[in-house]
Amino acid sequence: MIFEWADRGTLKELYEVKDIKWHYKVRIALEICRGLIFLQHVDILHHDLRCENILMTESLEPKIYNFELARSFDWKTTTMDQTIGDILRWMAPEKLNNKPYTTQCEIFSFGMLLWELTFEKVPYQGWEIERIVDHVTKSGREKITFGSSIPENYQNEYKNIINDTWKQNPHERIPFMKLLDLLEELYTSISYMFEDNSLGLLPDKTLDLD
Repeated sequence: MIFEWADRGTLKELYEVKDIKWHYKVRIALEICRGLIFLQHVDILHHDLRCENILMTESLEPKIYNFELARSFDWKTTTMDQTIGDILRWMAPEKLNNKPYTTQCEIFSFGMLLWELTFEKVPYQGWEIERIVDHVTKSGREKITFGSSIPENYQNEYKNIINDTWKQNPHERIPFMKLLDLLEELYTSISYMFEDNSLGLLPDKTLDLD
């Protein structure tokens, strides 16, 4: 695969040195969601969704990359012993129990990516892998406690989007197309925030994230 030059490195590298304004985060999430739906249309699941695997252009456009673990829908899924331990932080509970990787697993991991992007840190920071597996398989999730960087009138809407990707029962998770609709609605409702035409980056540790 050929990718555009990503001047800003990965999304993880970007948020480690800059704070990203929240309305830009919504736009980034929307574009990633569109990319994942495209991949589904060509029968590909990424298997490793996290900010480290999203490249960012100068204009803050995300590009999904690192397809090392990607599989077509009819390929045999990767098993737990074939994956790197740190990936478990983004994994769905059924995958942590060594079940096949499905679209519902991809939705869960996308929700974890949304959380990571929102709070600009990896999930379960400082936790041992065994603790994460026990926590997630027993319906535990990361905390969603917003600071002032997200307007209060949008907090519940955004929180619900993330929570809908995190359902313990994979069949209860929000489908990608519905997720796309909700992100598009949210993006439309905050489009006025882009009117100042300023770049969506601030010095690191400027925003009150949690």
